[in-house]
Amino acid sequence: MGTSGSYGGASGRPWNAAADALNAFLGGDGEASSADGDGSSADGNGDGAGNDQGSGRNPPARPSPDQFIRGVGRALRRGDPSLRGAGRGGGSSGDGGGGGGRRGRREVGRRAASAGRAIAGAYAIRSGDAAALRDLGLDLADFGGLRPVEQKQRLLDEFLGRPNHPDDAAVRRAADGFLERILTAEVEPDPAAVVREFAGALIFQMAVVPLTEGLQEKRLSRRDAERAEKALKDWLDARLPGVDLGVRGESIDLSTLAATTQTLTAVAVDMMCKTGS
Repeated sequence: MGTSGSYGGASGRPWNAAADALNAFLGGDGEASSADGDGSSADGNGDGAGNDQGSGRNPPARPSPDQFIRGVGRALRRGDPSLRGAGRGGGSSGDGGGGGGRRGRREVGRRAASAGRAIAGAYAIRSGDAAALRDLGLDLADFGGLRPVEQKQRLLDEFLGRPNHPDDAAVRRAADGFLERILTAEVEPDPAAVVREFAGALIFQMAVVPLTEGLQEKRLSRRDAERAEKALKDWLDARLPGVDLGVRGESIDLSTLAATTQTLTAVAVDMMCKTGS
């Protein structure tokens, strides 16, 4: 499988630890069991048990992804004050800009807050809320003659900046579909649901960056990368819907949406760090 040395091209001990955990999850050589990622077995029985079925022997236990999830969470959190400073009481909403490449850390929390401002901007444009948009430093009149795709692009550039680093591209990928949905959906999407989904998408995209680097550098096979991505996505999809956002009422106030997005992202990463422990 070849993930030893680093998790993709990411540098530093936290990502090396995540690589070791990924090796353990994949079985050390990328062949943790005869089952493929979709649960089908190599002999086509589709039950992942192979020839052990009916023989009185139990099939090998499928490795747990918990250690891998913990490794990714710790690597994302390490050295990131924008995550450590965001807790249940809220946190800094970030500086609103992109250009994460100018800093020496990944800053998932800061990027989450910036994307939260873009999401709030999309809601303000959709509803024609000039005051809310003004609070974000924008003028509703500047968006009046733009098509939704142009409005989306303007928000991405304004709050996330031009991508100067793979992590910048990752947060833009995570935010893109949510902004488009808010601006174009026939029925306005529920902000609480959007924030939950976006936090998962952001963490996923940020974690996929070193996996992609691993593929490019031939440190990781495509099959193993897909298994790692599926394990991470399944974990996020299962856990985030149950997180209490502290929202009372039917909606998140646009003025607090950035802080809520950052806080939920921090809570999700903290949950990752503790999973299975």
